[in-house]
Amino acid sequence: MAEFVPGQEVRMPCAAARGGPLGEAVVTVQSAQGPISGFVQADAVTGEGEGAFLRAWIVKVTDELVVVEVPGSFCQSAAGRAAVTAVWASANLQPVGA
Repeated sequence: MAEFVPGQEVRMPCAAARGGPLGEAVVTVQSAQGPISGFVQADAVTGEGEGAFLRAWIVKVTDELVVVEVPGSFCQSAAGRAAVTAVWASANLQPVGA
């Protein structure tokens, strides 16, 4: 299982489409509570469609969950944070620089 630490930058899988207001991208990320959708700066996203990645940072790590902070404005999360299971994080989050 991958080791994550608070403050670490990661790439998080997402679905993304360009063309939001002010040149932003519309993204949807998966969380332990279900999908979270919102707007992010276009330069925070790599790729488009279902195979895109969003730049995010690890906030908290427990044995069961990893909490990530994503830059932008999200309808379901005022803080821009998403909790994912540790198993999902290990299989899907990509450490930047690794």
